[in-house]
Amino acid sequence: MLRVVPKVKEWERWIKAIDNVHKRATYYYKWVPRVWSVEFRNLLFENLNRQRFSYMYSPYNPGYAEWKMQKVGHLDFWKLEGYVAIWLKSEKVASEPGKAAWFAGLGPEAMTAEGERVAEYATLMEQGGPLPNGKFMPSRPLFGPTHTEFIQNNSQVVMKKAWKGMKDQWK
Repeated sequence: MLRVVPKVKEWERWIKAIDNVHKRATYYYKWVPRVWSVEFRNLLFENLNRQRFSYMYSPYNPGYAEWKMQKVGHLDFWKLEGYVAIWLKSEKVASEPGKAAWFAGLGPEAMTAEGERVAEYATLMEQGGPLPNGKFMPSRPLFGPTHTEFIQNNSQVVMKKAWKGMKDQWK
């Protein structure tokens, strides 16, 4: 008959390491979505202010360009009254208990001083489409390319940090 006698100290070390990894994984399960939301919002803001994707956009028509220059003194895309930058946010949204759901972007409460929804303007800018005056606005995407950039770069950095944090608990 073969008899196995576990080493108590080694067994306790394993149990403690597993418990520590579990606690850290539970922490990161809630931490990662929050960090992604905040970093995506920050990247949107940065790309908006730096005009990161303006090289892809169709130029303004001459009449609108002249009007915008007189009104606000610049021809930056996505910037007229500044509502998009003002209303960009990152926040926790309703979710099931124990789960973390976060949002980054323009919420339904984002309104202009005239009471118009900022998200409607953002959707028109992002996708293009007909204007009330019968003209057509070409697509000038910001959210889509920023999302792609975020997934390819920023999200991986956060996941590596989370993975390292869990790995460091295994002692």
